[in-house]
Amino acid sequence: MESETVRMLSQKTLRVHKIHPDAVLQKYNYPSDSGFDLHSVEEIIIPAFGRALIPTGLRFHFDENLEIQVRTKSGLAINQGIMVLNSPGTVDQGYRGEVKVPIFNTNSTSVVIHKGMKVAQGVL
Repeated sequence: MESETVRMLSQKTLRVHKIHPDAVLQKYNYPSDSGFDLHSVEEIIIPAFGRALIPTGLRFHFDENLEIQVRTKSGLAINQGIMVLNSPGTVDQGYRGEVKVPIFNTNSTSVVIHKGMKVAQGVL
């Protein structure tokens, strides 16, 4: 049963559409990675203990019975004190809009999300 599941998942297709010229296409940094990075297409200042919705400039299409989970990157959480607010967030198979990441700043000072910065990871 497990080998059948692995075979089925390896045949699933993730299609991506850039809807912003500065969007960074998803990629896996290492073959063994389960998640791909999501990047900001804008510079946004998040106030102390505040939250913001960060646009990625990407829209995804993928097979039925799958979802993309949007998760906090551990390095951002521990090193910069920012995390995905509803981690893991869900991108449903039928959603056709831009993926935006709700970020929470756990710091007592403002944090700048720079254009092109990794803000989360997506797992299909």
